[in-house]
Amino acid sequence: MDSSQRRVALVTEGSAAPSLGASPRMADPTEQHRALDEELELCEVVIPGDPRVLPGMQTRRWGRIIQIDSEVVDRPPPGRSAYVIRKMAQVGLSRSWARELAPAGITVNTVAPGFVPVERHTDVSAEVRSAYLSSVPAGRMGTPEEIAHAVSFFASEAAGFVTGQCLVVDGGRGLG
Repeated sequence: MDSSQRRVALVTEGSAAPSLGASPRMADPTEQHRALDEELELCEVVIPGDPRVLPGMQTRRWGRIIQIDSEVVDRPPPGRSAYVIRKMAQVGLSRSWARELAPAGITVNTVAPGFVPVERHTDVSAEVRSAYLSSVPAGRMGTPEEIAHAVSFFASEAAGFVTGQCLVVDGGRGLG
């Protein structure tokens, strides 16, 4: 089937802003478990096994599943344990799906943005932004368009042999 006959078969999945989540400083273990449970529930917003999604991809023997993750997997911030666990679980889930779905021509990849100033970051103080920016070798914040370009690559024909990968888009911050 050539690309002009192929229906778009693309699923993207992301999650909302990090919650304070579980932390070793939480005195109550029940509260830690509740926070972790809430974070992990958010990990499966879109399941490729959903009968509305996967069968069509399998029939066409083509599909793209792209998860939106976070740089926190590589640089976990203090006090965000549950969010980090969710994001690490998301990467593991993507890699597992990549292995399972590759024989059907379906790729599964993850884009992990660094701090990209968007509406949900309006309350982030100038001090926090400045501290973050000082840790970015590129010397600037990313843009939503740059994240969209990474997603577009994974969605394209050019990425047909790329599966199970996580592309960190953070201006080099993950380099340390």
